Amino acid sequence: MQPVLKPTQPPNGFTLDQNYPNPFNPVTSISFTLDKAGHTRLAIYDLLGHEIKELINQTMSAGTHRIRVDAESLPTGVYLYQLQSAGQSMTKKMTVLK
Repeated sequence: MQPVLKPTQPPNGFTLDQNYPNPFNPVTSISFTLDKAGHTRLAIYDLLGHEIKELINQTMSAGTHRIRVDAESLPTGVYLYQLQSAGQSMTKKMTVLK
């Protein structure tokens, strides 16, 4: 789980893309765009809202980033992943199939 720390394209708003592939087993990628640099947090939650795994918790530059997620330790199920940065937040759903 290593975030790409350098932007791959100029900033274009605050977006959180659907993970790909989805459903997946056991590895997927999550891409997101930050419109400005700042403290960024990306985490996975179960459907009850319990945090399962923190993927990113650091200052990141504006631009598009991609992180590889290894869910080998997660059981089959539906999970939420949430991106928070600069007072903004977005959440998407992903499915792990084993």
